[in-house]
Amino acid sequence: MLHENARGAARVVACSAEAARAGIDAGMTLAEASVLVDEALLHVEPHDPTADRRALETLAAECEPFSPTVGLESTDRPECLFLEATSVSRLFGGEAALVERIADDLARRGLRFQIAMADTLGAAWACCGAIASRNRATKAATTIIPPGKTAEALAPLPVEALRLPPSVVGLLGALGIDRIGPLMGLPRDELASRFGPELLRRLHQTLGQIDEPIRSHRPEAAVAAEHVFEHPTAHRAALENNLRRLIDQVAAEVASRRHGITRLVCELVFERIESASLARAKAVGPLRLEVGLYRASTSAKDIFELATMQLERHWLTSPVATIRVAAVETVPLEYRQTELFTDSAHQDARRLAQLIDRLSGRLGRAAVLGARLAADSQPELAYGYRPLVDGPVKQRNASATAAAAADRALPPRPFLLLPRPVALRPTPSGPNGLPGHVEDRGHVHRVVRALGPERIETGWWRGQSIGRDYYRVETSRGHWLWLFRRLRDGQWFLHGRFQ
Repeated sequence: MLHENARGAARVVACSAEAARAGIDAGMTLAEASVLVDEALLHVEPHDPTADRRALETLAAECEPFSPTVGLESTDRPECLFLEATSVSRLFGGEAALVERIADDLARRGLRFQIAMADTLGAAWACCGAIASRNRATKAATTIIPPGKTAEALAPLPVEALRLPPSVVGLLGALGIDRIGPLMGLPRDELASRFGPELLRRLHQTLGQIDEPIRSHRPEAAVAAEHVFEHPTAHRAALENNLRRLIDQVAAEVASRRHGITRLVCELVFERIESASLARAKAVGPLRLEVGLYRASTSAKDIFELATMQLERHWLTSPVATIRVAAVETVPLEYRQTELFTDSAHQDARRLAQLIDRLSGRLGRAAVLGARLAADSQPELAYGYRPLVDGPVKQRNASATAAAAADRALPPRPFLLLPRPVALRPTPSGPNGLPGHVEDRGHVHRVVRALGPERIETGWWRGQSIGRDYYRVETSRGHWLWLFRRLRDGQWFLHGRFQ
């Protein structure tokens, strides 16, 4: 507390215990007190994020008696622990009893904490943040969201509770959307195009519409196998035989865990060659072969064929001393009763996966692409491409999910969409003001009838607005074309063809 005397000099009237420990006394001038404060700050230990993470990892290990899966928040500076409680709460007498046991354990350690239990990881995180903001002076607090009440509990919380980037939170705030409730009321198919895919992904994760598994703080070690040759060899048959044996061993171990391999790495370590002229050993780096799979597999035969396909493309410069094989990426397999029998759909899916894997192995991953949907009202921007092996269909992002849902409510779309709309030459008007004739691929088609219009407009947040009226047009030759009229100047364009 400060007081200004008659001479205008500010002096300390009262001080806290922390200030007293820094040497500040009542009656001291503000200038003197400021010097002591600066000196005290110089002796404050700097914050160490690495030490914080190590302490959180230690606490995660000590929380394992409460859950088989304990994970850290997936950020650079995690502050939260996630525990999977679905399968274990009944062992403790219910969810409330489990939360009480965890709270008692943390309190005995002298920790300040907030605990939330919910149907989803995102909802629990959001509630913990809300507890912390409401009860900053409270050392401990807990809450349990009843099953099926997630949306109701989230509605009054701020949008920051969805773990959104600051730029998205700022844009939402500028539009007057500061709570999750009003946000959930907006059309989902417009959220991704306005605010980016991260908003829709986080919202779907928090509401349980997209899975968000807890990643254990003890990641399972990669399944690996190794063979060391007694006499290094460059003989192809010997190398392939041992490579096959190692892949068989790794695939069997992965299958025993009910997982399938999506990425496998083979390393061939060459013999160190003595150079007589230089009187030293010349080290040759290992040859690394990486096998990526479109569909998770435990078929050692298929994986071996993909590995040898890559090996054939390399000339071995030295004898091989060691072969190492590791399944660096695996995913849980879904076991269904139909897989006990060989039905045509299962066989077709397997053949397609094998074809994609072989083409990616021969041509490279970047050459085998698949289309993905994007939430965009402008047709030529509503899709993109990504490598099929690096982007398998096991996980679909939130924007693609929203685009697929919105597509089901749209009028029919042409099978062939032109890369760019083609401007049509002016012709005498046909039915309903449409062009009387359309020139396509060197042929002139007379317009017989049209269905539409379907108006498409981009949002104001995209900058220059794009407005179009689309029509499905039938020609005298029996063809169906997709035309649109640009609203700002009435120019007609050909954009696609129906089959």
